[in-house]
Amino acid sequence: MRQRFYHRVLERWREPLCRFTGYESEQQAAPGNDPAVLHHPLNHFSPSCESNLREIMHHVSCMIVALTFDPAEPPKEPSLIAPPWSSLGNIAYEAIIEGILTGSLPAGTQISIDGSARQLKMSNTPVREALSRLAAERLVLFSANKGYTVTPRITAEEYHQLFGARRTLELASIKSAIIEPSAIGKIASILHQLSTTEGGAEYEQYRAFNQGDREFHLAFVCMSRNRFLRHAWEQLHFHLHVGRLYAGAGVIDLQEARTEHQSIFEALKEGNRKELLKRISDHISNAESRLGRLVSRA
Repeated sequence: MRQRFYHRVLERWREPLCRFTGYESEQQAAPGNDPAVLHHPLNHFSPSCESNLREIMHHVSCMIVALTFDPAEPPKEPSLIAPPWSSLGNIAYEAIIEGILTGSLPAGTQISIDGSARQLKMSNTPVREALSRLAAERLVLFSANKGYTVTPRITAEEYHQLFGARRTLELASIKSAIIEPSAIGKIASILHQLSTTEGGAEYEQYRAFNQGDREFHLAFVCMSRNRFLRHAWEQLHFHLHVGRLYAGAGVIDLQEARTEHQSIFEALKEGNRKELLKRISDHISNAESRLGRLVSRA
């Protein structure tokens, strides 16, 4: 079947290629030649150009076969899918942040770049990049004498200030939000993912909920289409600092949070901005009250 296809392609492109390459077709044939041989496409070219033309046509046919592959001829080997890839900087970041969020790297711990690089079996550069990122998120502090150390967990006063700043930014975003079907669909997808998280005491469990909760609230901020509001909200690093409180306890208000998220989503679908503002404000206040006891425990 491929051979027939090859000759069909050859017949289609014989004359254009001949003109393109400047070769002349042999239109004359000695008397007595077999007509079937004479009119075979490959015999229309002089021997001097035959090998070049065959090579050109081979590449042309390969390209066309790739584009119009007959489904009746499935490939012999399955397509390879590249595995998930992460930079060494991200690997170092995730390793260190897990230690901070779980408490295995408690406040005041000095993090050695050389030591971390040896443990993670990588060079110093990605570890240094990860620590710079964590410093920007206020999870580690750099000083010229000590290097990088883990910052303390937020105090009770900082906790309430953090919630207050978040409330201000999210409500400002809702007031100017442009509610579109695409945004509603995105939030519905995030809610579905959140419904599958457990929020238990294990790091991977409460980390999954924390990330999903962040995406849920960020989606509302993004509806404002105000990049300054979004930047200010992201710079709070709210979910990282509150995530440190979950260590050993997990998401203690998982069911309440799910119920309130669904209520917020219903107001969004109805397009009731006033009710949406009220439900988001109540949700943030309720979460502040519920999680407050984790601050004193910490």
